[in-house]
Amino acid sequence: MNPSGPNDPRPQFIPEDFIAGKNTLYALSKEGAGTAGPLVTSLTVATATAAEEYAATQAGGRLAVPMVCVLDEAANVCRWENLPDLYSHYGPRGIVVSTFLQSWPQSIDVWGESGMKKLFSTANVFTYGGNVKEEGFLKMLTRWSYVCAVPVVVVFGSRAFFTNSVPRIAPRARIAATVKATWPASML
Repeated sequence: MNPSGPNDPRPQFIPEDFIAGKNTLYALSKEGAGTAGPLVTSLTVATATAAEEYAATQAGGRLAVPMVCVLDEAANVCRWENLPDLYSHYGPRGIVVSTFLQSWPQSIDVWGESGMKKLFSTANVFTYGGNVKEEGFLKMLTRWSYVCAVPVVVVFGSRAFFTNSVPRIAPRARIAATVKATWPASML
């Protein structure tokens, strides 16, 4: 919101002030008509840019306390054009970006083939949640010696913990058949 003058009493979001404090920002929207997606993207980019600039003034050029940016449904809600170019740069600055996407083709619509490959290859961790049928994407996963860890529930008395079994290489058919696991709320 632009102030109407120096005495405007309405609260203002100043990314630089936000970054210097111990704050949490939840920028939510949904896709479709009337979406606030462009506003969410602008707010996210302004905040990350302020964090990058602030990090440059800190010891070692990074934030002392890392900032975590969780971009859920990024191809729908937070269409950050330069994200692939910034992904690997932000890590050493103490800006941790976790991006969640529905599908490879949907992401290509936003960042193009080259941008999506850059985003994918510079991610420190990649998790495949299953249920994707796009053959080209599945072939790419198998070419990268995709490691599949099977979830295991460990029970100690009345408490249940989730861990991963010993990882194993998964064939393409298995990757394609992977489905999202759902756990009963009583076990979480």
